[in-house]
Amino acid sequence: MDGTGSRPYRRTASDSFGLLKEKEAMRQARLEAHRTEIGHGATSAPGICA
Repeated sequence: MDGTGSRPYRRTASDSFGLLKEKEAMRQARLEAHRTEIGHGATSAPGICA
């Protein structure tokens, strides 16, 4: 306790599920960005790779 009488925040299963969904959405976004980058590299002219 912090002296104010309030209880410390306790994570619930619903909070954990929300965080898991958010983490998965970020993973999917990064994966799609990588796919786009790879696709762009596959269709660009030969040269020095980025």
